[in-house]
Amino acid sequence: MIAKKGRAGFYEGAVMQDLVSHLRELGGPTPRRISPPKAATMSSRSPHPIRGHAVHEIPPNGQGIGALIILKILSHFDMSESGCDPVDRIHLMAEATKAAYWVRDNKVGDPTAMRETPESILDDKRIAEAVAKIKRDRAQPQSRYDWEEHKDTTYLTVVDRDRNAVSFINSLFQSFGSASAARRAACCCTIAASPSRPAGPSERDRSAQSGRCTRCSRRC
Repeated sequence: MIAKKGRAGFYEGAVMQDLVSHLRELGGPTPRRISPPKAATMSSRSPHPIRGHAVHEIPPNGQGIGALIILKILSHFDMSESGCDPVDRIHLMAEATKAAYWVRDNKVGDPTAMRETPESILDDKRIAEAVAKIKRDRAQPQSRYDWEEHKDTTYLTVVDRDRNAVSFINSLFQSFGSASAARRAACCCTIAASPSRPAGPSERDRSAQSGRCTRCSRRC
């Protein structure tokens, strides 16, 4: 159907109607009709120099800033075979990832709602503060970073000799996704956003001040 009708084959007609009905039965706050995106937001960012390489990432609301945080933190350490054994290398990568995921969950969201800019988050002083918290002889407790366990995302990238690139990510996230599929369309519902908080940073701040849970909006 998508091959014949394009995006209308998914967003309009029986497929979307089946999905919306299924989500309603599960208690989801879904509208009667889900419209396809009408426009893309174009953004341009200068490459980030890291150890002599220019690293490009999509700015928020994309999560690429997390990769930049990890790379900038690790640039403070000698990650070569002579300067870091395999155990230390894995430890440093894990600690840098914890810090980046904390920033992702608490600082990054809709750019119109963020209280900080990507430039302030990636500021050298801020990165240095994160580096100072890393201990070479022990791991930081996960509770300090308030991040959730990662669940089997599959990502593939293929680049040919002419530098044509294809990027594919399995948005079901966990091995069997949500394990919930629309009856007729047989489309499995995604849970790829489960580690992220749907509210923007400013909304989470207001929820915290009111004593309400940021996930269910109740006083927990």
